Amino acid sequence: MRAIKTINFAYPAEWDSQAPDLHQSQLDRVDPRESASTAGRSKMENVVYLLDPETALFRAVELVGAISVKPISDLLGCKLTQMVRFDESHWLFVDAEGLREGLTAFTMFGRYPQPLGGKIALAGTDGSESYHSPSIDIGDAAAHFQCCRPVIDPVFVTDDNVQSKGLIPAGALEDLKVRIERRPPMPVHGSA
Repeated sequence: MRAIKTINFAYPAEWDSQAPDLHQSQLDRVDPRESASTAGRSKMENVVYLLDPETALFRAVELVGAISVKPISDLLGCKLTQMVRFDESHWLFVDAEGLREGLTAFTMFGRYPQPLGGKIALAGTDGSESYHSPSIDIGDAAAHFQCCRPVIDPVFVTDDNVQSKGLIPAGALEDLKVRIERRPPMPVHGSA
């Protein structure tokens, strides 16, 4: 079995003042029906795929400036970024502190042994320390993930469970059962 490679990277606080903040208005979507390499050359450059486990949407996003840890960390909304190897040509960037109390959604990645909390960005690499747009199709990449969320199901008292004296009416809430719902990401094609 192959060893799983991860890297944690915390960027210095002074980078906050040296790089512009990324706002939703600065992020554009690319049509995923085009290959990432074609999209990078003809329309957009510096594209990463962004997975939001809350909505299960997987979309292509263009970063302002080069693809590097700082703009990706801003996109993810985190200070400590963990890198997880996706395959030989790609890295996942995740919030290293994404698994925390009050978690409402998380992602399972088939090649990683534990859940990943928060948003996930996928970028390509050529083996050096520079990153580029993914070379994998967004739909093919999405097949490696499961977006998960806890779901609470009410359990009601049935006629069989009613006390002989009728103290608990049938149909009353008896319990709440928690289960984890898994769903595949939905690649976003075109602009929304």
